[in-house]
Amino acid sequence: MRKHIRERAVPNPVGSTAGRTGKFRSGCPLYGHPNQDRDEAEISRRGRNLDIKLLKTFLALADERSFTAAGKLLGLTQSAVSQQIRVLERELGAELVIRSNKLVGLTSAGEILRQSAHRILENLDQARSLIAERSSNGGGRLSVGAPASVCRTLMPFVATAFHTRFPATELSIITLDQANAIERLTRRDVDFALTLAPVRHKAIAAAEAGRDEVVVIAGEQTPLSRLSRLRANDLQSQAMILPPNPNTEYAVWSAFMLESGVFPRVTLETDSLELAIALARAGLGLTVAPRWAMISMEKGLAALHVGDSGLWRTWVVAYPASMRLTSIHRAFLHICSQQLGAALSGTPAKEGLDTSASLERTGAA
Repeated sequence: MRKHIRERAVPNPVGSTAGRTGKFRSGCPLYGHPNQDRDEAEISRRGRNLDIKLLKTFLALADERSFTAAGKLLGLTQSAVSQQIRVLERELGAELVIRSNKLVGLTSAGEILRQSAHRILENLDQARSLIAERSSNGGGRLSVGAPASVCRTLMPFVATAFHTRFPATELSIITLDQANAIERLTRRDVDFALTLAPVRHKAIAAAEAGRDEVVVIAGEQTPLSRLSRLRANDLQSQAMILPPNPNTEYAVWSAFMLESGVFPRVTLETDSLELAIALARAGLGLTVAPRWAMISMEKGLAALHVGDSGLWRTWVVAYPASMRLTSIHRAFLHICSQQLGAALSGTPAKEGLDTSASLERTGAA
């Protein structure tokens, strides 16, 4: 007997119509509806069981505007990001992104979700912090970003002091370039970021962590190593080992040399601070580094002050201005002020300091 097979019609999402391509048309009430409050209510109703990871993936895509870039940021493949976005669209019953060969855009439903997702994640972070605050030994999770050199040399002091005080709190420390620290904070990828002042962003607040001095490092066999302080003219004909330009971490050095009208000969470029110092020790040239970078590496090297008063930088711990600071957050800021302040300046940390960190909102209005 021949069987007659009839295709079952798959119902479209509520209030939407689909063409042969399967794409949603503008009839969907989540898309272009004049009443945005109703749209938000519908997204809220449909998204009650959404996975937080899907929301984070969506926000990364919304910020990066590229599946490839979002995947790189999250440590996922392009296809994995695309798959997660489709799952999210299926859960909400609306297209969220406009796919193209160039940049990815957001539909009206996507814009609504973007705003809602930020609030959801902020509320979740706040809830975790409040719950952790009820415990004497902490709890929850604290995420911190800092430049690679700071992570390797200075953050162990902070992590040790924090873990001693809050052993139940999970502390996550990731390397974070100066260039994208503010962006990662505004996306709430991290709670705090150690970065250079000034911080000019209306959504970011900051607490000063300390100041450090940028010095010229020379091998002990170099004639200049006998000097304690260098003038710009002393560097005129010297071979230099410098990071590739532009490098915001060494803006004070660039500004000093530019103002002096002296442009040393760059013979080697590297973005590895440890390699630059090793090359200077080998006598291949002079390099520029913070004074604290020579901790446990001083043998065979000389640190030379630059200019009449030295080249100084101010470091801050930045965080989202909308974040409610719990006692654990404030304790972390105090530990940074204590431990980083001492390490940056090269002085031992003092016990019994005032536990109220100096908080300063540095965002521009």
